[in-house]
Amino acid sequence: TSPCSIIINSNVFCNQSYTIPCVGFSSVEYPMLTIQPGTVLQSSEQLDDPIFSDTRLLIVRVDHNGCIGFILNRPFPRSLHELVEFSQFQPWPLWYGGPVGAEELFFLHRCPQFATGAEVVQEGLYLGGDFQQAMVELKQQVLSKKDIRLFIGYAGWDYGELEEEIQQGYWMIQDTTDLNW
Repeated sequence: TSPCSIIINSNVFCNQSYTIPCVGFSSVEYPMLTIQPGTVLQSSEQLDDPIFSDTRLLIVRVDHNGCIGFILNRPFPRSLHELVEFSQFQPWPLWYGGPVGAEELFFLHRCPQFATGAEVVQEGLYLGGDFQQAMVELKQQVLSKKDIRLFIGYAGWDYGELEEEIQQGYWMIQDTTDLNW
């Protein structure tokens, strides 16, 4: 499965316009992977990268290719209703998820009714799924900002790269018992 996304500069809705492969792994095959989906990282002062300076990051996918996550604390400078495809919507915040796929919209949610085709990030938190139904409920103003979060782009690391950055002290693993956005 792939995260539901759209190309922002077009009028085409597409549930699978961008495919990020997801392959299962075991600790025997990939012993270096210590991060799991649902891991929250906080950048340290040692990280000298303006993109990730003072960021809180949620890892949503880990496989033999590497890690994928979203920056949780960086608002995007535009609102959903400012995008051509969503001009009929009420203002809804967008979040800058990271520098990769910056022309695409991804969503995380806590709504089991949209979970068909979604990836489980952690219990009760999903990546992607039924984007069209999510947008219907968003337009009807049924959802709260705690139910769904929309991201422009994502952050990605090759296999072993993020673990190395953690070992070098660039990232600190945070408690995920109360993932509060």
